[in-house]
Amino acid sequence: ISWTGDNLSNALSTQNLPPVQEPIRRNRFTKWSFYFNTCTASYSTVWWNWERWEHHIDWMAVRGINMPLMYVGQEYAWARTFLEYGITFEDLDNFFAGPGFLAWQRMGNFRGWAGPLTLNWMVDHYKLGKKIFDRMREFGMKPVLPAFAGHVPQKFEIMYPEVTQSDSPLTHYFDRKYCCVRFLEPINPLFREIGTKFVNTLIEMFGPNDHLYLGDLYNEIYPSRNDLGYLHDVTTSMIKSLTDADPDAVWVSQAWLFHHERDFWQPAQLQAYLNAADDDRMILLDMFNEVNNQWSRTESFYGKPYIWCELLNFGGAQMMYGGMKAVMYEPYEASKKSSMAGIGITPEGLLTNEIMFDMMLNQAWMEGPEPIELWVNNYIHSRYGRENENLQKAYKIFSKTVYGIHKKRMPKAKLTRRPNLAKWASNYDHCELIDAWELFLEPADEFKNIATYRFDLVDVTRQVLSDMFENWHGEMTDGYELTDRCKIEETRVKMLEMLRDLDDLLSTNEYFLFGRWIQDAEQWAHNDEELA
Repeated sequence: ISWTGDNLSNALSTQNLPPVQEPIRRNRFTKWSFYFNTCTASYSTVWWNWERWEHHIDWMAVRGINMPLMYVGQEYAWARTFLEYGITFEDLDNFFAGPGFLAWQRMGNFRGWAGPLTLNWMVDHYKLGKKIFDRMREFGMKPVLPAFAGHVPQKFEIMYPEVTQSDSPLTHYFDRKYCCVRFLEPINPLFREIGTKFVNTLIEMFGPNDHLYLGDLYNEIYPSRNDLGYLHDVTTSMIKSLTDADPDAVWVSQAWLFHHERDFWQPAQLQAYLNAADDDRMILLDMFNEVNNQWSRTESFYGKPYIWCELLNFGGAQMMYGGMKAVMYEPYEASKKSSMAGIGITPEGLLTNEIMFDMMLNQAWMEGPEPIELWVNNYIHSRYGRENENLQKAYKIFSKTVYGIHKKRMPKAKLTRRPNLAKWASNYDHCELIDAWELFLEPADEFKNIATYRFDLVDVTRQVLSDMFENWHGEMTDGYELTDRCKIEETRVKMLEMLRDLDDLLSTNEYFLFGRWIQDAEQWAHNDEELA
């Protein structure tokens, strides 16, 4: 079972299933396996229906995920909560973003963009969220629900002038109509009251839960003050907003703010913010461990349990990329000298580099690191249903090129950037990847009916062509610097032809089709107005 096609022909043929003589039991290396990023909804899952979610939850179950983020349907809970404070649906039209942009509206980065959000959408997705929530719990997972993080409709400024509130900073040049979301100071009693009411609404809507709530007060936003007493009180208020409704509540928080606003979060501020919560009331998600962890600079979050997460993907970027060495070895090293309570994956976008995320999730069940080549060969057998020498040779090259990149953030492919003349060195030899592609292509006749192979073949080819585009871009830049018109024209023709070739290539696999995204979106329309 995979993100991009299943390989179940052997498993579904009963004569091929080996007999199980006695129960097989494996103990987890660590308690939690966390999944999702607050951005994943908008980059990947926003238009999914129940059929898609049902398959995806199966994918989660077979990988041992037991702590998934469950954000679907929360807008209906927000609407119910805010209506009790005199907010109208017209006010909510200027607050909720459109479906494709809800991730950033939820984090207070902007408001109303690409809206309004219809009542039909809210109700439909509450129903969908309830099915997702129930299925997750049927599989023994403990879904993490949203918490109130202080963001409210603009009308609160008029209705509650005595309450300290502020505008979130201007985000990415949005004008006043869409930026500057109202933010209630967490130390205000109204913050705690709304947070408690929201959790009570969630409990009423979804039923019994597992007491885990994720709320990010300062996602790429600076706190209004840096004095230690204030930061201590912020955390205290946040915890109380949860426990007043659910006495067993645990605050789950992404530690991204400590990375992104590192200049603000100095040791004194970190300690004041984190130490205000008891250790059993807070879990941190250390989001970006494969490149830049936060636990090692914070004395393991001053004793708070945290999840060692692999982020890898920003913005759903389609590139073969990753650092196998960090993923295979560093979680075990961290577990021996920190308050690590689990592992997790937090990609912003899905359907890319599944091998890297499988390797990360597999850590929960391994007694210790394995040689990377051994693990990869077992992965090949699992993904394609059989062994193949050419695929093993190809993956050996992948492991030292695209998946051998250590402690570097994934760059954007040159062809997806705004046109520019900047050049940069590649992290691997593009010619080696061509060798791997030729090896990967060799068994095509044997593997052509296996969905996972077909996707991966397109993906590897896409990466090779993308690298060639980057090489030609460098040649064109050289021509520009040398005022060589012939060189510029020669490479221009090649690059445009390459873009057409890429379009033809990607149209051969359903997971790369833009039309699928549009079709999935249209299924949620109730009428012509919503369809438009």
